[in-house]
Amino acid sequence: MSTRWGRLGADRWGLAIGVVALAVALLHVAHLGGSPPGLYQDEATNGYQAWALAHYGRDEHGHLLPLYLETFGDWKSPLYVYLLAPFTYVLPLTAATIRLPAALCALVACSAVTAAAHWRTRSAVITILTLAGAGTMPWLLVAGRTALESVTLPACLAVALACLARVEAGGGGRWYAGAGAALGLTALTYPSGLVLAGPLTLVVLATHARRDGRAVLAVLAVPAAVYVLVGAWMVRHPGALANRPGAISIARDHPGVLVVAGRFAVNYLEHLGPVFLLVRGDANPRQATEFGGLVLLAMAPAVVAGLVVAVRRRRPLDLTLLATLVLAPVPSAVTDEGIPHALRAVAMVPPLLLLAATGWEVVLPWLAAHRRAAVALAGLAALQVALVVADLELTWPGRAEGSFDAGYDTAVTDAARLAGGHAILLSSTMGVLYAHALVDLQPPPGANLGATLAHSDVRTVDPAHAGAVTGDILVLGSNDPAPPHATLIEEVRVPTAYWGSPVVAARLYRGG
Repeated sequence: MSTRWGRLGADRWGLAIGVVALAVALLHVAHLGGSPPGLYQDEATNGYQAWALAHYGRDEHGHLLPLYLETFGDWKSPLYVYLLAPFTYVLPLTAATIRLPAALCALVACSAVTAAAHWRTRSAVITILTLAGAGTMPWLLVAGRTALESVTLPACLAVALACLARVEAGGGGRWYAGAGAALGLTALTYPSGLVLAGPLTLVVLATHARRDGRAVLAVLAVPAAVYVLVGAWMVRHPGALANRPGAISIARDHPGVLVVAGRFAVNYLEHLGPVFLLVRGDANPRQATEFGGLVLLAMAPAVVAGLVVAVRRRRPLDLTLLATLVLAPVPSAVTDEGIPHALRAVAMVPPLLLLAATGWEVVLPWLAAHRRAAVALAGLAALQVALVVADLELTWPGRAEGSFDAGYDTAVTDAARLAGGHAILLSSTMGVLYAHALVDLQPPPGANLGATLAHSDVRTVDPAHAGAVTGDILVLGSNDPAPPHATLIEEVRVPTAYWGSPVVAARLYRGG
């Protein structure tokens, strides 16, 4: 009888985990194409690069299977684009397709930290709390809806930490190889990942060497190979990966050492402060909803308790989590743009979630003895999750629209339909509008970007000196001057919010 009831209890917990997992999956894959509305220029260029690689093996500049991808004067890390490429081969190149890997990466991060929490605690309740907390974490919710390569960083890092949790649970040395593979991929996720993967590999070696001796050396192989590969690429492209970091560095104006140290300290502490984590988050609506913080308030007590437990217990994985959390804000803290920055500090997500899982082992017994506190915390969690999800679905898209390129895809598509064999001239004041043209028109990659655009007779122009000939279609911004001898043929309008009046995103003129 006891076996039967034990099996029934296990089945109920399994069903509960399945229901939560389904809800989390639906939350992350819903409205991939339309929320937020309009691809941002970085999302668009990731989409075209992936499509070109999938169909021709070359990027927009004609480079054959490049390690890093050159886009409007910068170089993008490769992992997101190469993950997206197979999807573009079998699916149409739409916003939903381009954002699909982002949602999947967020779900991988949720799954990995949930597995790690289960292996660490063997508690069904903590497993469910970790899955629900990760699945509704505002930081991951926004990251999973935008096709920016930074979302691959928490996914890879979470897998690495999950492998280490399996080692801790007696999984065997082969899991070190898995952790090393994930850390190697972390270096290819985002500039922050390239900075962090090496130090984190050394952290794993240092924290686990006494426990597993030579077995831990398996973690070295893939990160070492990746850094050799990246180093060889940097030799062939000197300075390429340093241009953007140098332009936004806290030392770019060459101040004294004390000034740099002060700037770093202020930036670093902002990323660990309650305003960033719990109250407001990132001020850029493309990177956070600004409705509450990046971490759920109800998770804060568990994170604090987890920090205390990890410091006191000092198991190898505890030390690894602490070191990861300490190192994660560093790549953002050395910059002076958009501080605090949710994308550059996104490596904080997995250690925060796993420290919370550790903390729940302490917090749950206390809550069991203090029912009113338990009810209050559960009510706070339910209320905040409901408000966060409602805001994410209803009001954030309108607030964030100005940070995306809403209406640009429509403008380019309509321009191509109206051009009738004439040139399409894109305003240089509208960001990287050509990225949307590449997604919408899908020309084969040429020998360089100009040749790629030329396949569709597209070029970027100064709207004040457009030089349009009769029949050419000009796509101009709302503040661009009307070109002489041209006829306005269409205005592309987008809503500012669900209750707001539409605004002009672009105007189409025909040269005369």
